Amino acid sequence: MQPGDNLCRRLLMLAARLEVEQIDPYDVVMLACDFLAEGLSGEATVELAVQSPACLPVQHAEVLLRGMLDEWRVVAPSPPESAALVAVDLSRRILDGTIPAETGGHRLLGALARTDDEASTDRLLRLLDRLEDDLRGRADDEFRAGLEVLAHEIAASAVE
Repeated sequence: MQPGDNLCRRLLMLAARLEVEQIDPYDVVMLACDFLAEGLSGEATVELAVQSPACLPVQHAEVLLRGMLDEWRVVAPSPPESAALVAVDLSRRILDGTIPAETGGHRLLGALARTDDEASTDRLLRLLDRLEDDLRGRADDEFRAGLEVLAHEIAASAVE
């Protein structure tokens, strides 16, 4: 049995995150649990699913995730492709409000810096400079609006 599209997308996104930023053990364990809930098991998947996200060190979560990627024969995207995938995902999360603007902006910069999108990177740097220098790290409506415009453009550029 093979994972459905949603599980495959989530697994691919975690593979991309491994290239670009630190993964969240909670996300990794929950994905493994979702695989099991769909009747998709394997040794690496089960080993990851039985972990406690609160007690799982990031480095060990990465090792277990790599095992799960191997088990399901998921080939990680190239570093530039990973960065683009993560940038789109972060942009969508900024737009839907699941990550705060301040955090999302900084994480988005980390992803954009690994792409060839210099224009977006420069725009985001200007926004973040204002956030840190003028706003002391606390987003105002103008910052949020500027970040949302940029996030919308990045998310809209994604080819599904």
